[in-house]
Amino acid sequence: MINTVAVAIAVGLVAGTSLGYLGGKAAMARFGSTPRMRAFGAVGGVIALIPAFFLSFVVGGSLGGAYGEVLFGSIGVPVGLAFGIATVLAVGVTLGASVGALIGRLVVNGRTAP
Repeated sequence: MINTVAVAIAVGLVAGTSLGYLGGKAAMARFGSTPRMRAFGAVGGVIALIPAFFLSFVVGGSLGGAYGEVLFGSIGVPVGLAFGIATVLAVGVTLGASVGALIGRLVVNGRTAP
């Protein structure tokens, strides 16, 4: 029998990483107009990925599982777990990419020499 919690965690990680990639791509399109700014955004997203993984398990898993149980009963725990992990992971990666792109903008526009 398939462990539903493990499947929910895997679905949450895949969905969160995918949504974080799309959010980071949108943030880099908004803030990063040069290749250097986009590179800073990509590095910021990758650096934020590791802490976002841990945070998604602690915060997203706990809150998502609890809300899933409140809303749907015991069957909702895996659904809430996947949703919570995906949400927190996507927000963390998107924020990391946004901050990286903004730092890239400061580095590119803050130069005094040509």
